[in-house]
Amino acid sequence: MTDPDNLCIELSTFLQQLENEIESFSTESKIWERPVGINNSPGNITLHIIGNLQHWIGAFLLNNNYKRNRPLEFSSDPISRDELLTMLKQTRLMIEQELPPYLVLHKGETYPQPFDNKTISLYGAMTHLIAHLGYHCGQINYFRKLLDSK
Repeated sequence: MTDPDNLCIELSTFLQQLENEIESFSTESKIWERPVGINNSPGNITLHIIGNLQHWIGAFLLNNNYKRNRPLEFSSDPISRDELLTMLKQTRLMIEQELPPYLVLHKGETYPQPFDNKTISLYGAMTHLIAHLGYHCGQINYFRKLLDSK
């Protein structure tokens, strides 16, 4: 397995990039706009990212008692930019402070829950979460550029 710090750095870097994207929207209302033909706003995708990481890392690995409501991630009414940024920062701090010792302690183990209906390594689960986060960060960057150009 790779260095656990590298996994955490990748997750943290993407979360910091996402914070920067949310801060860069020209207006707070654009965070919650849905581009034509797209079902989700950048804000809802951000809530989905937070829910995903808090669920798969916070609840299952770190036992933080997070209760995920995935449908609400996509249907939630807008919240303030500041509240969204606070949630992102809390998630990033969890990744930076709590995840590294867990990964060191459990190096080489399998992920403790079925992941996408299969048993995979902890490293495999982290790699999947990094890819998922990067995918959605790219979407939000594109949506910001599209929405701010109007």
